Formats: sequence, C-alpha cells, structure tokens
Amino acid sequence: MIILMNQEVLTVPEIVSAVGERMLEYHLHRLELAGLIELQEGEIVLIESGIAYGGLVRKELELDGADKI
Repeated sequence: MIILMNQEVLTVPEIVSAVGERMLEYHLHRLELAGLIELQEGEIVLIESGIAYGGLVRKELELDGADKI
C-alpha cells in the first residue's frame, strides 16, 4: 500500500480496488499513527516521512529485501 500511495495521492476507493478491502481500515489507521499519511476528505495523502519511507520500501522491494523492513 505504501508503494502505491508513494506514486500519487489516492482515494480510499482507489486503494480498495488495488489491494482489497480486507484490513484496509486497520492498515490506514496504523499508517496514520506512524505519521506516514493523513486522511483528508476521503483522500490518502502521504506526508514527507511517508514519501521517504515509501521510497525506501520500493528500493528494498527492487532488491528483494522489502520483507525485512
């Protein structure tokens, strides 16, 4: 989810269609508590730390190490 969000501002329905509805609310809440996203009127907005973390996750995924983050 964080990689998808790092590419652009997404709406909640866009995230649901990309990753499924199961556990979505839980993960969004955790990302918000971690200070990586803000929820604004149905949109998910990555804040600066979320953008940086998303870039790290994407790079680790490319190197086959994202499961270790």
